[in-house]
Amino acid sequence: MREMENQSRNFVKSHFCRALACALAEAEGNDKLSRSLSAQSRLRLITMSDEELEELSRLVSHYTDRPVEKVYRGFKNKSGELRQSFPDWGKSLG
Repeated sequence: MREMENQSRNFVKSHFCRALACALAEAEGNDKLSRSLSAQSRLRLITMSDEELEELSRLVSHYTDRPVEKVYRGFKNKSGELRQSFPDWGKSLG
């Protein structure tokens, strides 16, 4: 059980770091890389379990401005939207 929690936590931290790499590629004007990394981030987001979404929410929340529950609901909503729009952005996966 503990090993599964560690794998889940590592997946979330890896997602977070890769999302930052995507933002950097976008800031540098590398559109092709940015689109690819963005699609990969979206795919990871829609495959996350509720526990992983909670962990990600804890990483990016702020206790006064963006409480964990609010961030979590936002991720859940976005995940649903991304599932529906997959045919549009999924082409960037490769």
